[in-house]
Amino acid sequence: MAIEELAMFRKDVSTYIKQYDFLSQLFAYEDPWLEKLAIYLKHLAPQLTDRVPKDPIDLSTVQLDYIGQHEKDTTHGKLTAGVEPQPAKEAQRHPPAGESDPHPPGCSGC
Repeated sequence: MAIEELAMFRKDVSTYIKQYDFLSQLFAYEDPWLEKLAIYLKHLAPQLTDRVPKDPIDLSTVQLDYIGQHEKDTTHGKLTAGVEPQPAKEAQRHPPAGESDPHPPGCSGC
C-alpha cells in the first residue's frame, strides 16, 4: 500500500510542477507560497524514484561504538516589551560550565 501511495505522490508532484509552469505564464499569482512550493518540488522530484529495494536492509547485527555530538554555535536573547528587535549578532561558542574551550582563539571548531 505504501508503494502505491509513494507512486501517487510522485505523480502529484509532477502534475503540480507542470500545471504551475503553464499557468504561471498566464496568471500573476499573488501568493509567493505557490512559487516557493513549485521551486521546492522541482528540486524534490529528481530524488523521488520508483526504485524499490530488492532486499530489506538488516541492521540487527549493527553495533554502535561511538556517537559524536558536537555543540553548534548558540546565542541567548531576551525579548522586552516595547523594544524594537535588532538583528542578531554572530553567535559565540561557549564551552559548557566547568570545561575549557579545546580550540584556540579565532578557531571556529577546527
